[in-house]
Amino acid sequence: MSIISATFLVCGIGSILRSFGTAGFGARLPFIMVPGGAPIAIFLAIATQTDVQTAVGAVLMTGAFYFLALPVFRRLLRFFPPIVVGTMLLLVAVNLVAIYGGTITGRPGSEGFADPVNVRAGAGDHRAGRSCSRASLPAPCSASRSCWG
Repeated sequence: MSIISATFLVCGIGSILRSFGTAGFGARLPFIMVPGGAPIAIFLAIATQTDVQTAVGAVLMTGAFYFLALPVFRRLLRFFPPIVVGTMLLLVAVNLVAIYGGTITGRPGSEGFADPVNVRAGAGDHRAGRSCSRASLPAPCSASRSCWG
């Protein structure tokens, strides 16, 4: 199994856990975990300066820290109203559209640019993610009430 396949497998499992929020684990919000952005740049920098094993170890240690720090962050979440969190999620999503939209459609002028098969696959993935997140949210979610339990 290549490292890219393993990355996407773990991202899929993490997305399901976050969306459904089973047993108090996960935000029960439509978070889709994707590899990219600053973490990839940091991983590559560590791997270049040392080796891949050290970079993987750094990722595992960071994950363990996040898992241990989660209770603290959960308590702090009440200080952020839903409009702040919603705005932050919207801004992140808009920034990711350019990155992952280009991944789905390809580069303009390249062979296979905007191939209908790839676009349909991306749209189907989007619909599946939204369906999972809607199924996991409590019924009375609205702008006036926090959906975070």
